[in-house]
Amino acid sequence: MKFYDKTILDNGIKVLTEKNTHVKSFSLGIWIDVGSRDENMVNNGISHFIEHCVFKGTQRRTARQIALSLEAYGGYLNAFTTKEHTCFYARALSAQVPKAFDVLSDLITSATFKQKEIEKEKQVVIEELVTYEDTPEEHIHELLDTELYSPHPLGYPVIGTKKNLENFTQKHLQNFIEEKYIPSRMIISAVGDIEHEKIVSLANNYFSSSKNRLNDFSRSKPRLNNRSKSLRMEKDINQVHICLGRKTFGVKNSNRTNLAALNTILGGGTSSRLFLNIREKYGFAYNVYSFLSSYYDSSTFGVYICTSPRNRDRSIDLIWNELNKLKNNPISKSELKKVKEHIKGTISLGLESTSSKMIHLATSELYFNRVKSIDEIFAEVDSITSEGIQNLAKELFDRSSFTTVTIEPKNSVTMN
Repeated sequence: MKFYDKTILDNGIKVLTEKNTHVKSFSLGIWIDVGSRDENMVNNGISHFIEHCVFKGTQRRTARQIALSLEAYGGYLNAFTTKEHTCFYARALSAQVPKAFDVLSDLITSATFKQKEIEKEKQVVIEELVTYEDTPEEHIHELLDTELYSPHPLGYPVIGTKKNLENFTQKHLQNFIEEKYIPSRMIISAVGDIEHEKIVSLANNYFSSSKNRLNDFSRSKPRLNNRSKSLRMEKDINQVHICLGRKTFGVKNSNRTNLAALNTILGGGTSSRLFLNIREKYGFAYNVYSFLSSYYDSSTFGVYICTSPRNRDRSIDLIWNELNKLKNNPISKSELKKVKEHIKGTISLGLESTSSKMIHLATSELYFNRVKSIDEIFAEVDSITSEGIQNLAKELFDRSSFTTVTIEPKNSVTMN
């Protein structure tokens, strides 16, 4: 059964919509298939910086007018940047769809990037960078990716570096948009109380001036080989933050569902093995979990824990005990059933909002060139087997293939 509509405009922009008559609102996203992995060492951080600067003024609106454009009607505008995508989005009551298109298209096509505003925003983003670096749980994940992928751009921080930020000029931003923000790399995704034909008409109206150009877009593939490495950093903190991680296959790989199950069993929630053992049984950590960050052609799989210096080595041993159990012993039928239901429940709950569905439409199209239905996703979950999970654990959980990143208190001493 068809649950969404798709149209490709003459200039190459894809428009995807899903109608929901049970709400009176909508979520609209304009996506550009560009992120920090499309940068280089000199301009790293520019995608994220552009995302900030477009809100500082356009040819038709001041920053204040942009802020009030939908907020005056109870809606909101925002944006985010990842390693692979940039999204500008809006949510409001359905009557404001034309207004949302008008404002979002204005941000993307007519931002002025006045140098005075750029200089002010540099300080804002540098403060964001400092705040980020002062938050070890967030910072350590970026440090892990840097260790795993460098010098490949997937190892670059999305936010960039202080040096790069200080050097950006109006010309840098305009040139990047001219080169990267091309129609064939854009998706318009909308979900809510909307009509597909109306969204297509608005898209044609507001983006018709974006001419189709030759898309020479290509991304260098990262090497997926792994070796044991370690990075240790000291900060003025009280606890030790640890990430153990490795590279593995990307989001398109047919084994991704087994990997999601493996991640759920190991560290996905308060019923996971890591949580029940390290936190509940031993009390060594308030926060411990596994994680999976997936990209087009690679993923980062790992485990994070925050603990006291005296429990550092014992905690790492306990983590490896759990990894080795998954290698050496198949999971039971009851645990397999539980993990399948957990994944299905998480997916279902995550798709209850128009914003989540809007993101699902766009990211599914970006990665797979089509949108998977919930039934198709559930069928993939049902295909998970205990044998598949164990075989994947045997393939991945080799201690010599994991990188360890540690942020620890100054002058801390390891105690066994």
